[in-house]
Amino acid sequence: MVIAPGATRYLENRTAAGLTSATHLTYIPECLQVRRAKRNVSNVSTSNVCRGGNVYKAALGRPRRMVRRTKIEAAATRDALLDAALGVFRDRGVAHTSLEEVAAAAGVTRGAVYWHFKDKADLFTALCERVQLPMEAMLAVAGETRQADPLDTVRTLAINCLTRLASDSRTQAVFDVIFHKCEFAAGMAAVAERQHTACEGCIENVERLLKQAVALGQLPRDTDTRLAARCMNAFMVGVMHEWVKRPDAYDLKRAAPRMVDMFLAGLREEPPRRAAAAARTTALRRPRGRGRMASVPGAND
Repeated sequence: MVIAPGATRYLENRTAAGLTSATHLTYIPECLQVRRAKRNVSNVSTSNVCRGGNVYKAALGRPRRMVRRTKIEAAATRDALLDAALGVFRDRGVAHTSLEEVAAAAGVTRGAVYWHFKDKADLFTALCERVQLPMEAMLAVAGETRQADPLDTVRTLAINCLTRLASDSRTQAVFDVIFHKCEFAAGMAAVAERQHTACEGCIENVERLLKQAVALGQLPRDTDTRLAARCMNAFMVGVMHEWVKRPDAYDLKRAAPRMVDMFLAGLREEPPRRAAAAARTTALRRPRGRGRMASVPGAND
């Protein structure tokens, strides 16, 4: 008898099927078995339930309430695995943690981990996305929307990001793992690529806002918006990286507005310029003289 991995089927009580109660099929990673939900079901054989490796229902449909409860339980198990993984990753580091240790910390079997996540990289990606995706989504919406005051939007988003980091322990833990407890080795190549893609996406959305600021006259017309967006990203990542490492150094929640205002004041006063970048590039490409001596007045007299 074979039951599809993770299959759970509820068979309704139907007179036509000859059932007196429900039969509950449960997938257990280490072995496959049919467990009867109630002891009074004695007249249903496994052949009535599973044939040719397929699961057959002896009655039509499944109760909606049971389906809803199963989905809720699955979501709860997934959240429990993510929480357990976060704790183990933070204690031991990602490279030194096995999925068996994650399963043990969550109080489930290893098979339950593999039902929700393909491998450790998939688990770690889901862990990061749980805190990063909301931030990325807010920035994406802001970048794609015409803003009345683009620089103020940048300011608000940056402050909210730092404030959330300072206020939410789960966000702190995830970024602590990303910055200090994760080695992006061969097995984590997909995770590294996802982080790079997300970073580039954030930079592009910040640049969209800065271009709006240029169009509205908040920044000079020759502002190098791409370089300015990269500077903004470096500022934010640097603050987050150092504060997560030493959260007791200062009150990030109180300091966030002043830190962001300092950066934006510098951006308004002296933004990176495209003309200056072009001049530097030209200077670097200009050939240097070879052994040419300076002319000294009176040297040839």
